[in-house]
Amino acid sequence: MQNHRVGNCVRQARDILGRNRSGLEPPGSDESVTGFFPPLGSNPQYYCLGWAYTIYHFHKPMAESGNSMIYSLLLFVVTLSLQEMYRGKLASSELFTILGGFTSSLVFLFLLTFIGNYQETSGVKTGWGAVILAEAVALVAAGTVHRVCITTCFLFSAVILYEVKKISEVMVSKSEVKGRRH
Repeated sequence: MQNHRVGNCVRQARDILGRNRSGLEPPGSDESVTGFFPPLGSNPQYYCLGWAYTIYHFHKPMAESGNSMIYSLLLFVVTLSLQEMYRGKLASSELFTILGGFTSSLVFLFLLTFIGNYQETSGVKTGWGAVILAEAVALVAAGTVHRVCITTCFLFSAVILYEVKKISEVMVSKSEVKGRRH
């Protein structure tokens, strides 16, 4: 009985979201959601509205460019700082040298994300220049740890760039399909 009721409310919640996604508000304080979802014994209208509110807030689209830009800049600074703080440890063995190259490739990823989002907010098209700049900074950072880190950073960065390109193509194709439907 409860599973059938939950399924009906999820469908109703999706209908509510389809009609008025921007105006969706949680129930008032006297009928508020306990935890993430209202109890099953509450008013069915508020129960379904609670589901709609939860679906709306936990299934948002990707982060906006501004937020992503700030987060990637913070991750870039933190990763680079930690790498420089522990560069003696990262250069101490073969395994740590490979780890140093991997952390440098993360520096590449975070800087590439920052540059791409900055260019998007500025209205400039992102190209290979951003990739080359981010890779150069990551390779210099890897070089301060150990010279083998430069090679491993380049290899890890190539794999990361390939995966980012695949994800980008999937997201662009999804947005094109969504644009055609509306």
